[in-house]
Amino acid sequence: MILTPDDEPIYFPNIGLEGDALDGCLRRTQAFVESYMGCGRPIEPRLYVENLLVRQPTWQTAPLSDQPEGYYSSVLYTRYHPLLLGVTPRLEVRTVRDSWGRNRVSEWTSVSSDLFEVDPAGRLRVNVYCDEVRFTYTAGIDFTNLDDPAVVEIKAIAGMIAIRLSARADIESSRANDESYLYQDFNDYLRTVLMPLKRYYPRDNG
Repeated sequence: MILTPDDEPIYFPNIGLEGDALDGCLRRTQAFVESYMGCGRPIEPRLYVENLLVRQPTWQTAPLSDQPEGYYSSVLYTRYHPLLLGVTPRLEVRTVRDSWGRNRVSEWTSVSSDLFEVDPAGRLRVNVYCDEVRFTYTAGIDFTNLDDPAVVEIKAIAGMIAIRLSARADIESSRANDESYLYQDFNDYLRTVLMPLKRYYPRDNG
């Protein structure tokens, strides 16, 4: 969870909820954060297996590993980010055409870690010739790491929404017939406070 009851003193003080009511508020808050208005995806760490097409591998003349004459290199980007590099990623490659350009799909072959590089932003550099890669990785934000500035930022945004949700419950009971006040203003508020989280939106790798 992005927020837990232990976060109340810092991120949503004096919210006035407890037990199931507090749990429900925090779960609704997370749903908004992960909605299309926010990051558009589950933001906690998850394992992903992604197939990526290699369009134009380039020839590198510098020696690499057991390829002293040079090697093919391709730069790709994962759909989800940031990556948790503490969890070792796995890369497999295959070709779908032979040297004559005919369709000949090969079996998937695992690639050793010295033949590819990946950074937390999801930039993947593959240093072997291939037409397609299958990349297994873990992406998301570990909300137990309180030293991560991204954790602090997202918890702060979620806390603002949780406070607004708790206040909105009282408003709904007193102004239930005023739908424009209840819904339109709240949606505008969400779009504003969630805007910074758009940078975690999944990339379009199509």
